Amino acid sequence: MNATTVLGYTADADVWCSPCATALYGDPDTALDGEGNPVYPIFTCSEFDYEPHCRACGALIDCVVIHSEKEHRNMDTTRQPTCEERIDGYLRSRTQEVKDALEGRGETDFWEYGLGFDYVAPGTFNDQPRGYFRYQLSWGGPSEEVRYYVDEQFKPYRVEFWFLDWFDGAHRDLQSDYGIWLDVFHAYQDSGTVAREFTKSAWD
Repeated sequence: MNATTVLGYTADADVWCSPCATALYGDPDTALDGEGNPVYPIFTCSEFDYEPHCRACGALIDCVVIHSEKEHRNMDTTRQPTCEERIDGYLRSRTQEVKDALEGRGETDFWEYGLGFDYVAPGTFNDQPRGYFRYQLSWGGPSEEVRYYVDEQFKPYRVEFWFLDWFDGAHRDLQSDYGIWLDVFHAYQDSGTVAREFTKSAWD
């Protein structure tokens, strides 16, 4: 399996294996859940802070589970840790994996590592006055992405790592590892993806 293999789906605030999601929602890739939200895929690179089991049949969705030592020490067993409490462990792990992929030392080729690279035009989301390029690392519960804010010459002046899980979220300004994440942007820029995605957004 590669990083984009679909193992299951999240919908209606629950986890579903692929067969059960298909039985409940039809084609999960185009369906909406009971609240009118998209049914999101769970990939092999999706990360949970617990073992995700299908709500219907109980099957384990075998995804990556990550906890930093700090999270283990501080975790309150009566509640789930917040995104702010979890983000640093995820960021450290992602930074190392991306570095290894860029240098050809990772288990996954760099071009197969992320889920996608696109441009999010201004106003796509509420209270989002500025557009940014988005490097999507995982999707669902939780999702991770790197946001690149650029000037008119497509030169990044701000880079952020975002960790989002349902109605919670946290982010970090990428400073100490800025060079690694800037190399990611330049790779997509050199391949023509940056210009192509920016142009594409104007037609959407």
